[in-house]
Amino acid sequence: MEFDPDYAAIALAYQDELEAEADVIIALTHIGYDQDRRLAEAVDYFDLIIGAHSHTTLSQPVVVNGTPIAQTGSNLRNIGELELLYDDETEEVTSVSGQLTSVSSLTDVDEAVQAVIDGYKEEMEDVLGKVVGYSNTGLTRDGRYTSDAPLGNFWTDAMRDFADADIALTNNGGLRESIPAGDVTLNDIYKIEPFANEIMVIEMTGEAIEEVIAFSYSRDNRNQIDLQTSGLHYEIITGMTGNYLDANLTVSGEPIDPEATYKVAVADYIGTGGSGYNFEGEVLQETVGLMTAAMEQYALALTENGQALDYTSEGRISIKVDPTAPNPGEIIGATNTGLYSVNKLKQDVGIGNLYTDALRTKTNSDFAS
Repeated sequence: MEFDPDYAAIALAYQDELEAEADVIIALTHIGYDQDRRLAEAVDYFDLIIGAHSHTTLSQPVVVNGTPIAQTGSNLRNIGELELLYDDETEEVTSVSGQLTSVSSLTDVDEAVQAVIDGYKEEMEDVLGKVVGYSNTGLTRDGRYTSDAPLGNFWTDAMRDFADADIALTNNGGLRESIPAGDVTLNDIYKIEPFANEIMVIEMTGEAIEEVIAFSYSRDNRNQIDLQTSGLHYEIITGMTGNYLDANLTVSGEPIDPEATYKVAVADYIGTGGSGYNFEGEVLQETVGLMTAAMEQYALALTENGQALDYTSEGRISIKVDPTAPNPGEIIGATNTGLYSVNKLKQDVGIGNLYTDALRTKTNSDFAS
């Protein structure tokens, strides 16, 4: 399934139809706060945008180009309350106000609803309480943006084993929690992967895999690791500013062959274009099963073999800085001393002096701060 990333174009295409059918038009999005702001700049017929994805906490609606934007944060920490005032004569929303209420501050309980919840919890305790293994180290996702993470290594090993693939890849955004040391239960597995994502298998050339790795690090100018891996080791080479230069990829200790093909297991979210990924190749299987099933099966197999679910950061992924590489962008000057911010709390510093001098010149002011 493919989605058009031009959100404004899609919204504008439906403007006439929506305005003809509705008095109040609210956009419910899941594209992140930055994209919501861009949408509001480009589209002016929404009365309100209620967003998600970026986990942005807005204590009250933020108005962009006349359109209020609301978002409550994440993990049910807050409940958002919004009030829209509508003028029957002008047939317009005249104001939008709102606030957040912390869920932790709520004390009243609806007994009927609580009874339903307790029933489901009791029903699932036997299932989710199933112990699938034991970990002395725990399976943490920490460090995932700079290297391979213990949880990422376990996760992708399970994917590769389940799909009988050469390589397995999954994105950091899918690693939602860490698993502490001790018994590992099915509940832990579902906590770290609550989306019911599935594993798809794609036959890809080494060149196509290299392109995916390059994109994964540099996408949206993030300059950070995004893909955890099994079967593939990769080293990202950057300049001094963190900009992507190149990557060294190896499979079974040998440099990846650009012309050879590899069987790659990937999370179906990114395999079908999520987060902008393009896994170019032949789809061998659209799904071989759920991520959770793969991790459960792999954990049980290790346990039956007498192995604990102990993982560390193994060096599957690394970043190397090339200090001789040119900095990106247009050269606008040079410095013999550098421009530093050290001791900025005690005195004026080089970067601060340059910044304020530039402000004063740009605004033709007597002083700048």
